[in-house]
Amino acid sequence: MTQPDVTLRSALPSTLFAYLSVPRNLAFIAAVAVVIAAHAVVFFSTIFISPLGFDEAFILQAPLNLVQGNGYSTEDWDWRNAGENLQFDAIVSTGPLVLMPVALSFLLFGVSIASARIVMLPFTLILTGSLFVLGRRIGGRWVGLVSALSVLALNTRADWPTTVIFGPSDVLGEYAAAAMIALALVLLPRHRMAAGLVLGLATLAKFIAFMAVPAFMLALLLVPAVASSGWRGRLRELVGFVAAVIVPSIVWELVKFLSLGPVAYGESLLGYARFVFRSGSGVDGSGRVFFVERLSRMFAAWHVPTVVAIALGAALIVLALVGIRYYFPARFSDSWKTASGPIKGVWARFLAAARLVPIEIWAAAATLGAFTVWWSFIASSTFIRHTMPVMLVAVPILVALALRGCIGLWRGESSAGRAHALTRAVAAVGIASILGVTLLQVALTVKQSFGTQEWTRTQQQETADFVRNLGIDQVQGFGWWASPEVRFLSGVASAPLGTGSGPLVISPILRELDPANYDVARGFCEETLYENEGFVVCTVSPDVAPVYLLLDPRRVEEPEVVEK
Repeated sequence: MTQPDVTLRSALPSTLFAYLSVPRNLAFIAAVAVVIAAHAVVFFSTIFISPLGFDEAFILQAPLNLVQGNGYSTEDWDWRNAGENLQFDAIVSTGPLVLMPVALSFLLFGVSIASARIVMLPFTLILTGSLFVLGRRIGGRWVGLVSALSVLALNTRADWPTTVIFGPSDVLGEYAAAAMIALALVLLPRHRMAAGLVLGLATLAKFIAFMAVPAFMLALLLVPAVASSGWRGRLRELVGFVAAVIVPSIVWELVKFLSLGPVAYGESLLGYARFVFRSGSGVDGSGRVFFVERLSRMFAAWHVPTVVAIALGAALIVLALVGIRYYFPARFSDSWKTASGPIKGVWARFLAAARLVPIEIWAAAATLGAFTVWWSFIASSTFIRHTMPVMLVAVPILVALALRGCIGLWRGESSAGRAHALTRAVAAVGIASILGVTLLQVALTVKQSFGTQEWTRTQQQETADFVRNLGIDQVQGFGWWASPEVRFLSGVASAPLGTGSGPLVISPILRELDPANYDVARGFCEETLYENEGFVVCTVSPDVAPVYLLLDPRRVEEPEVVEK
């Protein structure tokens, strides 16, 4: 009985030696090491070097308050509510898939930026691994490796200083949502219900991921087993898929219902609906700009000028379409020539050929298409960060398909003579351009991960240490600019100016985004206790009016016009 085990153990070293004796295998292993190193550098430099972002610090209040026994809540910095905590605040758009593990990390390892951001490591591994699998399916292991690397080509700091993702370890939800979408694409061909469940988890990381659900449903209809099962079978598959998608949300809403009670839960749902309606979705029809300008914003998330990025993006899409053509070259052509069905002509041929393209490619394309339409024509958000749940998945897949197109052109099965030489030249230029641009973009991302902006993590920590050493229970913030990073790092609660007690804390982000109000805030200071590169801690008059009255004197007579 032990003989097979002995044989297996003796065979393993020889098999490994045979594998390593092939130069291209050694080259692949070396390339894998480089890709892993690039990801590790960007991830861990974000943990230990990058500052704590304004939005990230605000979001981290929810898990922090949870472990401190104050519920899944955030401080309400609306001066009209005297700074009371809000349970399940709709403004916290990063979902429980990310923040509940962060709370567990706080409980086990203490409250710190590192213990929060390390939670993002599994999501980064899932995203990178899923992109490798998708790329390998498209064009082999080398294409998979480039796909896994190209996710680092995006400049997630392009929105600085408005709202920024310093790196994949930032606790903001975009990377987690992208990871779940990528994993759902991997699972979709053979494990459709599991893919639906994972896609449902993506919506609990970032609600905008819900946009992928109808795209996946459309792709699901192209699966041969579903497409040939009749309308009842198709409906059954779609209902099962949607049911799997909504299971995670049902569980989370049940937790909220049991925590809040019926009345407060109903108010929470209304608040969430208002937030989605008004905060960048474009559903309310406000704040939209010309679609060409909005579309160009999608190409601003690169380390090159926007015009260059648009040109490169167009070339990438063209090559990706060629890649789809060469995905199944023989079967695709045969299907186009021999297709027949109830709908005759080109449409029938297209459907027959389209079903040969893998479902995950259709799902990715439909997701990107739906998102592009929303972003270009409907959304009112102008933050590039909001594009990342889709861009982090779509760009690597486009890169993989473009490489597959170049490989097909290089092999030139359908050309000969001068045409063959021309297509090979185009393929060589395409491969060199894709690899060159990707490596350059990744190198700039790695370099950027060690850089700092106008303020640093050290300056944030020094300001927080000063506040904590004052031995006070509360500080005041300038309305919505309540210095959440100082609040998180110091552990001292914050309330809107005029509704709380303690000194006023001002952050440099206010100086960068609203210099006029930064000067107004400085004008409230009676005595400056601390100042460091835009961070200010100062005393204020104990009878200072609430900040919204100071900014708009007309509201002294008509406070009721201010809506919640």
